[in-house]
Amino acid sequence: MQKYLSCVLRVFPGARKIKAKPALTALFVCTLFLSLAHKGYTMQPPPPPLNIEQLKELISLADVVAVGRIGEVEHTESVVGEETRKTVLASLEVEKLIKGEIEGGSILIKETYPILKPPLPAGAAKAGNRPGKMIVGMRAGPSSYHGEYSPGSRIVVLLEKLGASDEYRPLGSGSHDKHLAEFLIEADGIKALHFKFAADVNKYTESEDRFLDLIVRLKDSGSGEGNNE
Repeated sequence: MQKYLSCVLRVFPGARKIKAKPALTALFVCTLFLSLAHKGYTMQPPPPPLNIEQLKELISLADVVAVGRIGEVEHTESVVGEETRKTVLASLEVEKLIKGEIEGGSILIKETYPILKPPLPAGAAKAGNRPGKMIVGMRAGPSSYHGEYSPGSRIVVLLEKLGASDEYRPLGSGSHDKHLAEFLIEADGIKALHFKFAADVNKYTESEDRFLDLIVRLKDSGSGEGNNE
């Protein structure tokens, strides 16, 4: 159940805000999962827990590793063929640059990904009050990972540059089987999106300072965890 709940939250991130009793949440997940399965939509499980070696590889692949606060966020939608896509532009006010070089004190993060439209009544465009059938307009196959950007929130992010532009996106963005390299900084520690931390990384996520120290040591040492605690 937890595995499919993680899938639901990835496909419908707004579900995080739903406050309900566990039994109602379980019923919601089961109903939604069965509906999606009936319509041919595949809900893939999340990537395996992120371990030290995988985190080290992500750091080595990143063009920029930064800590900062989200500023302005802009959302736009476009239609390409039968697919609706969302583009998110988020300004990251950099507090600490761990790897790479940037111009000025901010980074523009850009992500574009397909979105799932909610069910629409088949008779919605027809006159009259008769309820129509529910048509679920969903794209078959796994959905792609993308970040979360709320003005004022703080993140640690491992970024790749988008071509020759000054825009970046998190490593793993747009994939459905890779770790998304955006980590939320919250009062009780570091949180990952769409996957869990393995035990060797999890012990560093209780505080921002410990997690950043791990990232710096992995970047600099090239020897696993670096020095012991």
